[in-house]
Amino acid sequence: MRSAKKNTPAASRRIWGATPAAWATWAALAFSLLSLVVAFLSYETSRTAADNAIRPLVAFDIEDNPDDPTVGIKLINSGPGPALIEDLSYFVDRKPVGDCNSATDAAKLTSDEITDFEYDPDDPMGVGESQWICYRKTADKKELDQFVDFIDKRLAVRVRFCSISGTCWEKCSTRGMCGPLNRH
Repeated sequence: MRSAKKNTPAASRRIWGATPAAWATWAALAFSLLSLVVAFLSYETSRTAADNAIRPLVAFDIEDNPDDPTVGIKLINSGPGPALIEDLSYFVDRKPVGDCNSATDAAKLTSDEITDFEYDPDDPMGVGESQWICYRKTADKKELDQFVDFIDKRLAVRVRFCSISGTCWEKCSTRGMCGPLNRH
């Protein structure tokens, strides 16, 4: 025969088989876990905002108007943070070549008047700074037209640059002409 439950004060305070103290413990644990999640998300948001505040925005400016005094490819940092230029790679007809002079040689252009600028790894590029990387000045209209056609249709440059926080990116001066880009 079963014995009847005694109606004690502790038994009457149980909710779903647990005492109020046990529920308070579980509630405190759940609140602590929720606080950890909120803290982590806040950290990620502030870290992303801090990274964006110092992120460089390196782009190419292709000057191909033969009436301008200089035609060529210019690198520009228009982001809020400085860039560390890791590497410049040149491509002619989607094939990698060494530098600007190698590119013009591969295209069989007269490279006497062509000037290039080479970056060493980790060379800084300040905010708002621009630099011609492959350009020419010439009075010879035929050579200038050949160079303009070359930079418009056959030449591409890939730059790999990093922020001062160590995050790196790659960009190509002409979409699809630099081979696969590494996404970081």
